[in-house]
Amino acid sequence: MRYLKRRFNVWWFQIAVPGDCRATVGKDKVYENLHTSDLAVAQVRALDRAAHHKARFLAIRGKDASLPSDAFSSGREWARAELLRIGREIGDKQERETRKALVYELAVEQVLIGHGLMSADELDEDAIPPEVGARLRGIRAAVMDLRETPDEYREPISRTAAAFLANKQRRGSSDRLTDQTVSQMEAVYRLYRDHTGDAPLRLSDKRTGAAFFDKLKRLDRDWGRSGGTKARTLDDLLLLSDREGRRPLSDRTLFRYRLALSQLWAWAKGRDEVAGDDPFEHLAKKGKNDENANAPWSDDAIKAYFAAHPDGSKKGKPDPFFWLPRIALLSGMRLNEICSLRVADLIDGDGVKCFDIKDGKTSAATRAVPIHDDLLPFLDVVPKDGYVFPDLIPGGKDKKRSAQIGKRLGRRFAATPGGSTFHAFRKNVAGTFERHRIPQSEAAQILGHGKQGITYKVYSPHGIPMAQRKALVDMLALPEGA
Repeated sequence: MRYLKRRFNVWWFQIAVPGDCRATVGKDKVYENLHTSDLAVAQVRALDRAAHHKARFLAIRGKDASLPSDAFSSGREWARAELLRIGREIGDKQERETRKALVYELAVEQVLIGHGLMSADELDEDAIPPEVGARLRGIRAAVMDLRETPDEYREPISRTAAAFLANKQRRGSSDRLTDQTVSQMEAVYRLYRDHTGDAPLRLSDKRTGAAFFDKLKRLDRDWGRSGGTKARTLDDLLLLSDREGRRPLSDRTLFRYRLALSQLWAWAKGRDEVAGDDPFEHLAKKGKNDENANAPWSDDAIKAYFAAHPDGSKKGKPDPFFWLPRIALLSGMRLNEICSLRVADLIDGDGVKCFDIKDGKTSAATRAVPIHDDLLPFLDVVPKDGYVFPDLIPGGKDKKRSAQIGKRLGRRFAATPGGSTFHAFRKNVAGTFERHRIPQSEAAQILGHGKQGITYKVYSPHGIPMAQRKALVDMLALPEGA
């Protein structure tokens, strides 16, 4: 019989101490008198003491002991197993019902003994740890045959968030996130976990969310750049921000945090983990200037940039400061799509030379983009194999080849009169298509956006032919003199 040893007609509890905990505990085995000669009573008490000591061993190892949700589930499952055992082993109906009724009372008695309390009247929040109270609630729920888990004992925010991100990143998912985005969302969920004490997401309401965003507005915008950030609590970060003087988070950043929480809520609602409206929905909005961010480049700004950055290419080493903006303006490709191109990705598709984008930001980003005639000189300076831009240095959590060069381009764009951003080149391309009244479904196949609506998205999966795509690309042009 596990955990039990009989001595002089009295049952004792016993459990081996793990090797890495023996120095702290001071022994290799724990023995405790269960003060009963009744085997059924001893079994109930022994399992309770085992749970207590296992949590203690976890704490010694520096791991989280039992969350209230775990303790509730553990207590409920243990009690259900015990009730089944009683029903299976005891034939007399009256004795069986008596023993079942004793399951909760014996568990309470064991808690009283373990915490030096005299009666159940003393079992309040200050007298016992939260996980002990949660375990008792679980045992009581099983005894009373209550099937619904109370809101306060549902999965904590940390686990709900982890399950949400794991679902996003599962193999075959069309919604996979970049490592950088995952890291950013994990940071938001970590802060919210600290704010709520890792309570179940179901307990969040508008007041909880508003109080959280009030705290976020006190954080310095660079709070996440320190190497020790993950080890600091939200309160620690607030103290640092208040002490050192803060530059507040932008409206854009707060909006991104709000989106992360809203996405978590929507996913959890679909799994019946939460109910009701999104409590974060109106807590942060895009900044007033966000619509003007990444504004399309003017012709004068494009000419000014290329005038300051003439082609410095050598055979096998294209000049990224010259060719990256040029390719973007004449293809609509994203920066990392261009930086990730290999020589093997310069293909012939149905008689048309193309950039073959095999892995993009979304599933729609996987596409072939015809090479503009004005980019044919680029093909003369690419290396024989490997990456078309061989000297780029990957950076960031995703090890993107665009990370370092993107920062360097950004500084040069900022020094260009009227300059914008690299992403804004895509707006120049989209604007050209709109001025030529190109249907959105066709423009999307060049820019790598998903088709809207069911007609073309479902019933025309291969899209327009390559020759038609080439005609679209040929509409693009650089300003005269660029």
